[in-house]
Amino acid sequence: TVTDQVGCVSVFSSDMMLGGTTDLLEIESYVITPEACLSDAQDGGVDITVTGGSGAYTFAWSDGSTAEDLVAAHTGWCSVEVSDGTETTEAWYWVPCAIPGGRSKTDLNNNSINAYPNPTNNFAIFNFSVEENADAELSLFSVDGKQVATVFKGQVEAGYTNTVDFDATPLAAGLYIARLTTANGTVASYQLAITK
Repeated sequence: TVTDQVGCVSVFSSDMMLGGTTDLLEIESYVITPEACLSDAQDGGVDITVTGGSGAYTFAWSDGSTAEDLVAAHTGWCSVEVSDGTETTEAWYWVPCAIPGGRSKTDLNNNSINAYPNPTNNFAIFNFSVEENADAELSLFSVDGKQVATVFKGQVEAGYTNTVDFDATPLAAGLYIARLTTANGTVASYQLAITK
């Protein structure tokens, strides 16, 4: 118990476990390897580091694998549940599609957009392509519909993947919608999560 000079009282308590640990089970860090989308390889993955708990961990990935790290993953969402028999923690990850930087020929037959890493807290890389040669604009909107950034505006050529770096540091944490609009009126959308 602590009493300050104006009479405010604070009570602190601590429980200690003898012979055990007070560390909570958590996924301390992770590294995501994008899938090489312009090849037939299924080579994406998520490498996690788990700390705390009893140390005798079991893993249950959304694809059914039980190893600590997810390997041979396709682009998309995946989840893992980690347990030590007493505590359980769960996390979701996005395995992105790695498309070479700049402009590259692709066989996509429609307007498309993606970004990685997703979620991001600092920088994201947007990849997009269009069906027809056109002026295009890639904009970012908050979930309430307000435009918060213009990521790209200019002429794009059909059949090529365009890559644009985006600085997300000025934006607040939350969910955003990236919208690709072309002069002929076609639209593609993509959700981007920003964490801080």
